[in-house]
Formats: sequence, structure tokens, C-alpha cells
Amino acid sequence: MSKNITVRHKKVLLVGLGRLGGGVAAARFFVEQGARLTVSDALTKDILRPSLNKLKYLPIKYELGIKTPTHISGYDMVVCNQAISINSEVVRLVKKARIPYFNDFTTLLNLLEKTPHRPYIGVTGTRGKTTVTTWIGHLIKPSIVGGNMPRNGSFTIFNKIKNKPNLPVALELSSFQLEYVQKGMEPPRVAVVTNLYQDHLNRHGTMEEYARCKANLFINQSSKDVLILNADDAYTKKFLSFKPKATVWMVSRKKLSKGMWGMYEQKGICYLQDASGVREIIHVPEGFKDHQIYNLMEALCAARAYGREWSSIVKRIATLPQIPFRQQIVLQTKKYVVINDSAATSPEGAVAAIRAHVPEDGAYAYICGGTDKQLDFSILARTIKEKVNPKKIFLLQGSGTQKLIEALKKEKYNFITDHIFETLEELVLSVRRNTPRGIIIFSPACASFEKFKNEFHRGRQFTKLVKRYFAKN
Repeated sequence: MSKNITVRHKKVLLVGLGRLGGGVAAARFFVEQGARLTVSDALTKDILRPSLNKLKYLPIKYELGIKTPTHISGYDMVVCNQAISINSEVVRLVKKARIPYFNDFTTLLNLLEKTPHRPYIGVTGTRGKTTVTTWIGHLIKPSIVGGNMPRNGSFTIFNKIKNKPNLPVALELSSFQLEYVQKGMEPPRVAVVTNLYQDHLNRHGTMEEYARCKANLFINQSSKDVLILNADDAYTKKFLSFKPKATVWMVSRKKLSKGMWGMYEQKGICYLQDASGVREIIHVPEGFKDHQIYNLMEALCAARAYGREWSSIVKRIATLPQIPFRQQIVLQTKKYVVINDSAATSPEGAVAAIRAHVPEDGAYAYICGGTDKQLDFSILARTIKEKVNPKKIFLLQGSGTQKLIEALKKEKYNFITDHIFETLEELVLSVRRNTPRGIIIFSPACASFEKFKNEFHRGRQFTKLVKRYFAKN
């Protein structure tokens, strides 16, 4: 693949505009950069109308309603929407034609090759990556934070980086973005892999392939770089099998083995272990749950590995931001505490929310359900049976919900069938009628695409409904 592809005056093919507008920011970016842009999408003009309306009057050619773009050989570069798999027919044709191909993240890396900028920090994993990325950005600020984030995507932050080249950059990166990484591309100075659980198997097929995509985060690192892994995660051995060249740091809730570098937590105290020995760094902030402790240690290690002094890092811990839709308290009244965990799109995410917030006794309601990603719901079903009263679970209908129901039946869990709803508003109203007070936990365990644009749209809708029906109580 050719390096240093410039955009100005180049013929660029953007594959995948999307009915939900996933390619709109990319289209605007390439037009602004002076590219001769063509947008291709298998969907028709009528279906894509909302996205097309956002690009009115821009000099863009369109190939719509065509599954595979025509005349691929006529383009200087092809850029694929995140929805386009590396194993798709269009990428196969592009490779055959020997045309440089990118997605949003690898386009950013390519453009940065000719743009002054600080080394970046990259964060991936199944759970916790948004929190860890955001907290890293906070601990090393002023900084630029973005990547796999709705309002700070790769095409948005490029101009921020170009205009402020001296600021450090922290990027959240999904497996879809990392799928396109190739040898020789710029690696992160510090890479963090938070954990790995079943997710996106409808895209990657197997956990082996999913792990390989995540490992692309660090395949181009050298010995001058740092890779931070979770010693307690089952897939860390798999990541080590890729033989990373970077210096490896570990985080753990157990004491680290002798000679291992990283951070561990014991009885509420985080210790750093490195060549100088072991020393206490901080007491865990009051109220932190298990997953938050891991997130904190990963963010602390990343900030330190990037070069920040502990004195600067530690004083920022008290002001760590709460992350939207990740076990976020969105309403608190005399009668209710409402937790919006819409970003929990996997069973493991919901398990964490249940264990963190469902009380041993007292009033509560647990809400879940949505779109399937070919995941296994057996762990979630067992956790629900153990922790959630059948009268207090409310399900939003969807393909993933049906799989969860089957898993619950296998566990002989007798939930109330009247607590299954087609719309989120109907569900919230039922929760309001059946829960006069207590903790309301919204942790879907599923994707959202059958009813919402994405998990963030779902989260905003839930918060809006909660404020409408619960705020006066």
C-alpha cells in the first residue's frame, strides 16, 4: 500500500454513507480538503435521504443502490465506512486493483504523516475504552481526545491536531477501526488494551479474529513504546502470544509477579511496581466499583508512561469526569436514582452493571434488551437469575432480547411476559407504574440498531423519557 496519500485534487471513493449518517463527516471532510469525491452506497436515494440532505450543494458524485461500486480502478484512494468489513467484496476488489484503501482511523494516520503532531495514545478493548481514553485525556490535559467517539471522530479531530500540534492525543479505537491497520503505519506511543469479551462476532466471526483485530493496536510498536494490558483478563495471554515489541506494563487487582512492571490494587491502595521497586501511589477514590478501579489504573499508567509526573497526575483524580451512558446517574430525586448504561452493548457490560447497582434488598428495576450481535447470553442469564427478582426485570423487544429470553428459560427463570415492550416509552411508563421508588438500572446488554441510530441515541432517548416521567417524584 502506498504511503503519504494526499487528498487535494485526488479522486476519492467513499464507500458507505449510511442511513444514519455514519459517512457524512467523512464526505464533508474530503470535500473541504479539495478531493474529487464520489460516494457509493448499496442503499437507495430514498432510504439515504436524511444523510443526503446534510450534504446538499456539496460537489459530490453518487453511486447509490449499487451493492459493489463500479469503475474502482479509476480512483486514487478508497475510504470505507466503519460498517464495511475488511473482508467485504469491495475491499477485495480494491486490493486486486492495487489501490490504497483506508477507513477513518487509517486515513487519520496517513494524513498525520505529513502533519506535525505529538505521539498519540491508543486505547481499545471490549469494555472501558471510552472511560479510559477520556480519563487519560483528563490526566494529561490540555489534550485532544477522540477516535471512536460521536462528536470527536477521526475526521473531526484531524483539524484540531493540525491547528494545535503540540497537544497530546488520546484515541479510543474500535476493532472495526483497527481492522484496517497495516504494517508500517504509525503506532501509539502508549497502547492500552482494557480487556476482551465476546462482542461483534456478527462482524469478526470468531474470538480469535476479534482478538487479532484488537492486537493491530500494538503490532507496529517498537521497544521505545509501552503496551498496557490487564493481567486479570483471560485474553491477555493471547495478546502476549503476538509477541509485542513494546515494554509491557500490567494492571491487576492482585499483587504483580516479581519483575513485572505496572500497577496493582490491594485493599483500596494502588501500588506502582517498576525497576525502582514497589511504592504506593494513591488510595482508590471512595465509591469506585471494581471495573472503575481497572479503568483508573489503566489511565494512571498510560499518563505516566506518556511522560507525565505523578504529582501532576494524582491531583487530577478528584475531578475525573463521569462518562455519558456508562453507568451514568442521569436523575436523582427523593424517590429515585436512575442509572443510564446505554453503552453496555454486550452481556458482560450488563453483568457489571447488575453486580454494581442491583441492591441485595430494596426497590429497583432492571431494564435490558435490543439487537443481537451473535453473542452468548448464558452468563447474563445466570447473573439475572442470581441477582434480579423476576418481577423487577423489564425487556425491550429485539433480536438480542429473544436470545436472552431463551437463555433465561434454560435457567428456569420465570420472568413476567407482560414486561416485554416494543417501544422504550411503553417500557419506561411500565417501570414508573410498577416501581414507586428505588434504583432504576438501564443496561441493555445488546446493540440498538433495530430501534435506534446507535447506543448514544438510545441513551439520549432514555434520559429524555426518564426526566419526563420520573423527575417530579
